[in-house]
Amino acid sequence: AEGKAAEKMPNKNDRPQRSPSPPKKGTKGGPKGKGKGVGAAPAPKAGGKGNQPGSKGNQPRKAEVFPKVPLKRLFWTPLSLAATSASCIWEKIDRQLENTSFDENELEALFSEAGITSERRSVCEKPKVAKRRLFEEQRRRQIWFMLALMPEQAVLLRAIETTDETVLPPEKVELLLANLPSAEEEATLRAATADPSSQATDAWDEPEGFMINLLAVPSYQLRIRVWGFLNSMEHTVVRMTEATDDCRKAVSCLSGSARIEKLLALILRVGNYLNSGTPRGRADGFDLDTLSKLIQLKASQEQTLLDFVITQLDRDCPQMIREMYEPCCEFEAVRSAQRHNMSDLKEELCTLIAQATGYLQQL
Repeated sequence: AEGKAAEKMPNKNDRPQRSPSPPKKGTKGGPKGKGKGVGAAPAPKAGGKGNQPGSKGNQPRKAEVFPKVPLKRLFWTPLSLAATSASCIWEKIDRQLENTSFDENELEALFSEAGITSERRSVCEKPKVAKRRLFEEQRRRQIWFMLALMPEQAVLLRAIETTDETVLPPEKVELLLANLPSAEEEATLRAATADPSSQATDAWDEPEGFMINLLAVPSYQLRIRVWGFLNSMEHTVVRMTEATDDCRKAVSCLSGSARIEKLLALILRVGNYLNSGTPRGRADGFDLDTLSKLIQLKASQEQTLLDFVITQLDRDCPQMIREMYEPCCEFEAVRSAQRHNMSDLKEELCTLIAQATGYLQQL
């Protein structure tokens, strides 16, 4: 009886075992352990703390450097190539590091924890060489602006010497032509470079240095002026040819127009009627300046003599005025020719001929 009672009494060290609870919805496998407990920790992500140089199992690939002075730090997040893809950009850059260099002394002088001392400042600051200048500031800015739009000086000077149109198109030749040195500037430059100590090109500032190099090109003034003259000739010939053609068409249209003849005949007859009994009457014709006076002579009923002539012409020939305004007829021909001043064209042509003759004599 005592033995059966002892079997029924629970032991303090015996605890009832619970059945494992089923995993919660959305979780996989058994419960995760913390720290070094049951279950493996997830693999560290690339670029995380587990990939920092010096961490266990991921040794840095770069050699350690030892600056001569304490430097300011650049706080970034370092990456380890051991945990990245072999085709990433850093892998390609790693192969090019051998060809990359910088001035370590200047870096230490600029970014030292102690700041820049006078000794380190001498390392950073390179001595500035004073450049010689001759031109006034406004003239210098003009040359600076021109050079900014041109190729480098060596290519520019070679193109001027060979008149290379592929390097200097017409608009750049025109810009160069507008900035040629004057006779006074050329004399000043030649006098300044006569001193042997001033013949070094690097001793001059860029505007003066370019002009000095330009003087060394044989007959540079004549080359550039003839080049610009030839570039402008095509446009000039087209413009003058167009003006001449317009005037010729107008002359041909007016001289062979029966409508113009009828209009002039009516004006002549009306004028002779108004001038009857005076020395101006009984005229066989009139100068063309008279046409502008038709609008100046006014009637008593606020009507001009031109209005009267047009009214009479339209009454006798109703369609004639309208036909004169049709395309390719009298009005269009006169309007096209009116855009050109033949006196100005003649004067321009004489100037071009004189220019070309002068260039030929110099060549």
